[in-house]
Amino acid sequence: MSNNKRYFLEDNNAFKEVSINSLMKKLKRISIILFLGFIFILGLIFIKADDNMVIEANFNGYGGGTFSIHVPDHISLGSISKDDPFNEVSIRINNTGVVNAVVTPQLSSNSPEVFNYIYFRKQKSTSTNDSSLTAFHKIGGYSIDVNKKDDATFYMSLNLTEFKGILLSDDINLSTTIKFVGMAA
Repeated sequence: MSNNKRYFLEDNNAFKEVSINSLMKKLKRISIILFLGFIFILGLIFIKADDNMVIEANFNGYGGGTFSIHVPDHISLGSISKDDPFNEVSIRINNTGVVNAVVTPQLSSNSPEVFNYIYFRKQKSTSTNDSSLTAFHKIGGYSIDVNKKDDATFYMSLNLTEFKGILLSDDINLSTTIKFVGMAA
């Protein structure tokens, strides 16, 4: 049998002349389309859109020095009542490192709700015309600059005037942990 031999096929009640070569070309096209579709579907099944990659590199000669901050181990805010819901204490941070640092106090994740009302400010006195120094900033939204080989003082308060929660009588001595996160300035 020759590849150029013609056959007659019935199509819509009419006869059509088709060569084996044209049938083989159509079959080849259909096979390629089916193969590419199969590969595409396999790609959708086995490739996840949220895969992660870890990139690691060693950097040499970029270090600009270190900082080391020290804060008090424990601070007592004293007695706080509904009638007097505000108490403020000073905190001193010491930077013993060789570079300036920016320090941000952050509340630990398992803290009682009442400690979400901790505020910080740079100066206690309102005798300055610079309101940014005496303005209160909620915990997590306050940072303080501490120069190298120096210390800085700022003020922390627990202000419950906006607190709508309920404290049980056995919650008299609540405590929490504040992390002081530092970055080189």
